[in-house]
Amino acid sequence: MSHVPSPAETESLADQLFQYGLLTSDQRATAVRLSALNADFALAFQEAAFAEGADREARLAQLVPVAPSPASPTAGGYAPAAVYTGAGASPAYTDAYRVASSLGFFGAAAKGIGLLLLLAFVLAGFAAASELSGGNEDQQFLFVAAGAMSGGVVGLPFFLLGVLVSAHGQLLRATLDTASHTARLVALAERLAPSTP
Repeated sequence: MSHVPSPAETESLADQLFQYGLLTSDQRATAVRLSALNADFALAFQEAAFAEGADREARLAQLVPVAPSPASPTAGGYAPAAVYTGAGASPAYTDAYRVASSLGFFGAAAKGIGLLLLLAFVLAGFAAASELSGGNEDQQFLFVAAGAMSGGVVGLPFFLLGVLVSAHGQLLRATLDTASHTARLVALAERLAPSTP
């Protein structure tokens, strides 16, 4: 038989779930109130809190349903994105999120520079074709082709560098999102785990 949590234990558990974005304030208050009145609810609430992943969210929503409000339009009463993004991340990750955003910016800038260089060389090829070819179509084609090839040789490395830098920034962001989310769950599990003497 499982240990029936006291109202104080249930309140602490509800506070942790609220802190980590798994319950709204209304759901937290309802859970605390119901657990004080009904030991079976307190036990079911504790079991739901320790369930895994989507099962936990579904069981909590079933035990303590909250209708969507204008301030919180999601079906469960909270926005899951607040849990999985850097929005509420630990201050330990703030600088790392800035680095990831900077990498994304520098990658986009490098891709833009590469495309601008390609365009500039192609336009220079057209300008040279109209000025220097003397009306000869074969020479015009050669000037335009030389401009496009030169633009590709100069612009393509910048573009590829931008793709690599942007991809690195996206990977760093994904890793940070995972670390931030997992750190919250580990902290919750450590705090809620029964202490051994």
